Amino acid sequence: MSSSAEAQFQAAATFQERSLRSAQQRERWLGRLFALLGAVPIAIAFAIVVVFAVETVLFFQNETVSLGEFFLATSWTPLFASMEFGIWVLITATVLVAVIALGTAIPVGLLAAVYLSEYAGPRQRRFLKPSIDALGGIPTVIYGYFACCL
Repeated sequence: MSSSAEAQFQAAATFQERSLRSAQQRERWLGRLFALLGAVPIAIAFAIVVVFAVETVLFFQNETVSLGEFFLATSWTPLFASMEFGIWVLITATVLVAVIALGTAIPVGLLAAVYLSEYAGPRQRRFLKPSIDALGGIPTVIYGYFACCL
C-alpha cells in the first residue's frame, strides 16, 4: 500500500510539475504577445511623428515659404495661383475663440458650482449633479454641431 501511495504521489507531483511548466510557458508567451501588441501603437505614433517631421523639413526647404513668413504672414491661400502660407490669422482666431469660451464658461461654471454647493436643496442636488456630470461626458464637438444646426 505504501508503494502504491508513493507511486500515486509521484505521478501527481509529476503531473503538477508538467502542468506548472506548461502554465509558465503559456504565461511567458502571453507576456511576449502583450508586449508586442503594446509596442504596435507606440511604433505607429513614432512613425507619424517621423513623417510629420520629414514633411515639415521638406516644406520649409521650399523657397516660397520661410519660417518667419509662415508664422507672421496674414494670408492663408495654399490653393491659389500665388500660394501664401501665413498662419497668423489662424492663431489669433484660435486665441480669440478660446478667450470668448473661457469668458463664458468660467462664470457659468462657478455660478453653477456655488448654487449646487450652497443654495440647492438636497432634492435639486440629487437631480442636477448627475445631470451636469452626464453633460460633462459629452464631447464638445457635439455641442458645437448642435449650436451650428440651431
